[in-house]
Parts: sequence; structure tokens; C-alpha cells
Amino acid sequence: MSTEIKTLNGYPIADTALREQVKNAPVDMAVADIAGGSRITINYANGSSKTVDVMDGEDGDPGDPGRGIKSITQTSGNGAAGTTDTYTITYNDGTTGTFTVTNGAKGDTGDAWYVWIRYAGQQPTQDSDIGTTPDNWMGVYSGTSSTAPTHYTDYQWFQIKGAKGDTGNPAIIQSTAIEYQASSSGTTVPSGTWSTTIPVVTQGQYLWTRTTVTFNSGSPVVWYGVSYIAVDGTGSPGTATPLVDSGSGAVGVAMAYSRQDHQHPLNVASTGTPQMDGTASRGSESTYARSDHTHPANTNKQDKITSSGMLKGNGSGGVSAATKGVDYGAKSFTITLASASWSNNAQTVSNADFYASGYSYIVSPAGSSFSDYAAAVIYADDVTVDGSMTFHCTNVPTNNLTVNVQRSVSA
Repeated sequence: MSTEIKTLNGYPIADTALREQVKNAPVDMAVADIAGGSRITINYANGSSKTVDVMDGEDGDPGDPGRGIKSITQTSGNGAAGTTDTYTITYNDGTTGTFTVTNGAKGDTGDAWYVWIRYAGQQPTQDSDIGTTPDNWMGVYSGTSSTAPTHYTDYQWFQIKGAKGDTGNPAIIQSTAIEYQASSSGTTVPSGTWSTTIPVVTQGQYLWTRTTVTFNSGSPVVWYGVSYIAVDGTGSPGTATPLVDSGSGAVGVAMAYSRQDHQHPLNVASTGTPQMDGTASRGSESTYARSDHTHPANTNKQDKITSSGMLKGNGSGGVSAATKGVDYGAKSFTITLASASWSNNAQTVSNADFYASGYSYIVSPAGSSFSDYAAAVIYADDVTVDGSMTFHCTNVPTNNLTVNVQRSVSA
């Protein structure tokens, strides 16, 4: 059945011959696979269609082998600017070819690159905010300026120090233990058994004191003190029994603390009675005790002792009452760590109650200063100079601190 075409894309076709050509024109085509080839269906404008089968042909003969590149090597030239280098191409079939490369001139030297660091207490907003002292904010400049830029906007800023953390729990002393041990060394801590009572220490040995302070948290704090029991005279104590007295006597030559080979002259009995209180006279008799000497009246004898409690001697035969905290027991006093006196996280406090020898010390903050003392992490050195003690801190406190000091007499 034939269909008359009167329009093309919606427009009328007035020419009868043209309308007849359009009527037989193909409008679409479809391709489908079939065994051994493809089937092509062509649809025409008049509604008719035509099918054509296209079958696959046989494979052709293999082509000649291809030629690939095996290597490229530089065969002449040194790469210098403005010169020409020659390169040789070797193909996999054994043939070769060449090509040349003209080397360009050396480029200009690049600019030097610099890095500068600056700091600020807070994120800077003006040039005067920045400096060279490390602080909470750090600025980094990276560029070609050979000197550090002075404008804060030339730096990229980073906060490197966070906010201050919470104050930790205060340290509270739970117990204090003082123990003793004798040793032959004054530099190596003894490894024997420690005792809470002072042992008998012979001359030439050392008395070690170990003080252990236990807090409510953390490990106990332990420190040591050592005292030397000196040997009197020259040499070590003698071990032999001294010779029996003789009439002639001998001074002895042994170098022991007690010359065990010396002899006293035999005590020849005197014939007179020594005179008592009067004008002093040393006498002239040759007896061991001169019976003709006279004792002066004793005007320096010790008065009657009326003091009670602990007594002390003055080294010259006198006796008086001992003072607690000075001659025995402990003395407590307070000192002030001034906030303005810290230098390089340390300050030395002067006080007449500090003695370099004969005493041990325990320091602790007063209640009103406890939090600031703990936050500053303060500790003290041993007293090495009369009248002063040095303190150290990790964080410098901003307030004056009151510190309690207990001084105890060392054994």
C-alpha cells in the first residue's frame, strides 16, 4: 500500500515529483546479530521495509611484524647550554635511527627562601603585639624577605599553649619515719637493716639517717643524712693492754690512739699533807703527787643547780638549763616566699634559725598558701650556709607564700 507524502517535518510539499521521492526515502535502520553475521532492517517513509543479511568474511593473512623501539641512548654532546646532543634509537629489528636535541640556556637564579618565627601573648591584632619571646601564640613567615617582617599580617598564626589546667589535689603529709644505720662508707647508702633507735657507732665509722615522708598520694619522699664519728688523736685506738707502772717511766712510741706501750713512773708515797685553800703554790717535791703544794680557794665552782628538765654543759665545767628547739627537740618557725623575689625559678630566704650542721628540716605551706604552693610545685635545698635556705619552683607563684619550717636536732 502506497502512502502519499504531502509534508516534510511539518511543512507542506507542493512539488508532486519531490513528494514521490520523499515517499521512498528511508527513515530509520536497525541492526541485529545473527549466526555468522548481522541482519540490517531498513524502514521507509511510505511504511515499507527491507531486510539485508550481511555475513562475516574469512580472516585475512597475518600482517608483517611491527617495528618497536628497543633503546634510546645519547651518543654525542655534553648537555651544555646552547649546544646540540645526538641520540641514537635502536629498534627491535636491529635497525637504528638518530635525532638531535638543542640544549637551552641556563635559567636565572631563583630567589632565596627564608623562614621567620615570632610570638604573641594572644592572637595579634596590631604590629606591636608580636615579639621574639616564646608565648601562647606562634607566627610563621615563609618567603623571600631576608629580614624578619615587622607586620603581624605577614605571619600565619597558631595557638601553641592551651589554657591553664585545673589545680591538682593538694599533697598532705600522712606520716614521717626517721631511721638509723651504721656504715663504714660516707658516700654509699648502706643496704643493711634500718632501725628507729640510734645504734652504737665506733670511731671511724658513719651514722646514716634516713627520713621517709609519706603523702596522701604518690610515692614517699626519702632523703638521707650522714655523720662521721671522728677518731681522736693520731691513728686508730690501741688494742693492747698498757704496761704496768715502773719507777723510771717511758713515753712510748706507738702511734695508736692510746699508746699501749707507755709507762707511768711508780707513784712514790709522799710524807706531807697537801695544804687546802690559801695562796697557790705548786710545791717542789718530786713525788708523783706533790704533797707540799697548796690549792687556792675554789672561786669558780659550779653553783647549786636549781634548773629542772634537760641540762647542758658549757664545756668548761658549767651546767645550765637546755633550750627546747635549740639544744634538743624541734623548733618551729615561719618564713615568707615573696612573689617578687623569684629569679630563674629560685629564691634564697634569710633567717637566723637556719643552721648548716646539726639540724634537719621539714618545710610545708601554711593553710592559706597551700593551693598556690602546690600549683607552683615548690621544694627546698638542704641548708649549706648558716642563716639561709634556697627554694625552687616549677611555676612562679603570683602571691606571697607563708611556709612553716620545723627544725630538729640531728642525732
